[in-house]
Amino acid sequence: MTKIMKFQYIAAAAVLLAGFTTSCNDDDAYFESDAQGTPMKITKVYLEDYKSSVPDREVEFARLSQMLRLEGSGFYGVKKVYINGYDTYFNRAYVSDGSMIVSINSKTPVSDCDESVRNTIRLVKDGNNEYVYNFLIRNGYSIIKNVSNTLPMPGETVTVTGSYLHETSKVILPGGVEVTEGIVNDEDGEWFSFVMPSGVTEGGPVISESPNGSTQSPAYFNERRGLLIDFDTEGQQGMWGGKDSDGNIKPGASMIYTEDLVDDPAGSGRGKCAPLIPQRLFDEGGIAAGKPRAAEMQTVGDGNKAWEDWSRMTDLIPAETPVSEIALQVDVYCPNPWTIDLGGQIQVQLINNYNLAGIGSDDDGKNNLVYCFAPILPAARAVRPCLS
Repeated sequence: MTKIMKFQYIAAAAVLLAGFTTSCNDDDAYFESDAQGTPMKITKVYLEDYKSSVPDREVEFARLSQMLRLEGSGFYGVKKVYINGYDTYFNRAYVSDGSMIVSINSKTPVSDCDESVRNTIRLVKDGNNEYVYNFLIRNGYSIIKNVSNTLPMPGETVTVTGSYLHETSKVILPGGVEVTEGIVNDEDGEWFSFVMPSGVTEGGPVISESPNGSTQSPAYFNERRGLLIDFDTEGQQGMWGGKDSDGNIKPGASMIYTEDLVDDPAGSGRGKCAPLIPQRLFDEGGIAAGKPRAAEMQTVGDGNKAWEDWSRMTDLIPAETPVSEIALQVDVYCPNPWTIDLGGQIQVQLINNYNLAGIGSDDDGKNNLVYCFAPILPAARAVRPCLS
């Protein structure tokens, strides 16, 4: 099979070279009046994809960079091909009277092209001999890369970023809730936004529909069953040390206690929230210089296995799921901009009794069992293992 494929590639290369040598020769039948005067017609368009199980299949639309085979009549003698108005190169070695091969250039305009030529293939010969065929041209496949707010409350704006998200017209949320009004699109297709509706009670993916097709995020949107602690119903907060015999919190204690929780400062109805730094520490004069952690929050460690080892969530992920397909989801909501003047980081640690293990601790640099989130840094460095 390998030898056969090699010979096929060599043969294709030979044909390609032949095309280059003949394309510059005006003294042949391709440029004579008979060929130039023959009317053109496209009857079908086929997608050429050797990787597919059907490498030559009829299609009703195509995307940027894809190769097409036009079927019809009168192609011999074509001098110019315009797709969405873009002057598109083709090799006349692959042109016969009833068929021709042409690839859609990646620079072909789609959403931003002139409406008069949008979704058209125009063939041109001499003497005003032209033919226009209406054919849907799409950008590359739409891809969702990130969702800004995966646990939104009704009325909050959600921004979805990715590629080729042009003209998103419908968003389908878990439970089949559809959003078709108020969608804001980026003209470059890098994002769209929508307002979270009420009535979304299930968790799952965000699905978007646009001229570039349908795509979806991982199933993490509005997924609340896996919350470790929400300070109202799910999970149990571990609290120990830092209190005196009368139950009063000692000055400077870093543990976040129930007394430190506050009602959602945004007023969006999220319930109780844990401030990154309890107000009592500010009231005491702030954080001591050089202290490796300003505050900490732990899950319960009292021997209640359903909470301690998070086994209550076991059924959410099938046992046969590869570890490479599992991720820890962390949403951080900042009611005010977190600037470099404030400094600091958030450390996420999934192992018990392991000291701090973060930047500035005596375990710094030994391993990467802890991840840090530092929003004051550029996006490429904002989340990384806590290594020195």
